[in-house]
Amino acid sequence: HLRLLDESTGTVARLWHLPSYTDTARFLRYDYPLSRDSVTITLDVWNRYGCSDTAVRVIRLRRVDLWAPSAFMPSDPANSHFGLYADSLATMQLDIYSRTGLLVASFNEVGAQWDGTSHGQPCPHGTYVYLARYTFYHSPNSIHTKKGTVLLIR
Repeated sequence: HLRLLDESTGTVARLWHLPSYTDTARFLRYDYPLSRDSVTITLDVWNRYGCSDTAVRVIRLRRVDLWAPSAFMPSDPANSHFGLYADSLATMQLDIYSRTGLLVASFNEVGAQWDGTSHGQPCPHGTYVYLARYTFYHSPNSIHTKKGTVLLIR
């Protein structure tokens, strides 16, 4: 999302022109569509004498993606869990598998993190496969999938 703030001085009125609507708030949050690479935002302002000014900006949008670390070590307080990270996650299902294909952990909530255990027992050092299914707030009907590996260091 974008946070927009009108920092104009001496104005009595404003009008934001966003791709899908207009707004008169001084501060607003705009949740842009993920399908776009950029948006054009216009701000019109007026002072008490009726004079106006306009600012136009084309803003290139950062693609929202999921990020996953390549390794973690439960004995290291700074890097003790494995999880997936992204802005604006609405839902997430995360499954962790051993190299032999056994499901060792499964989570069904945003922000869930694996501590390197399965059924309360420490998993051995090694490479594990993860499969994530997730949605973003901006596109709740679009289910994304990410597969990868993570190294559990003991």
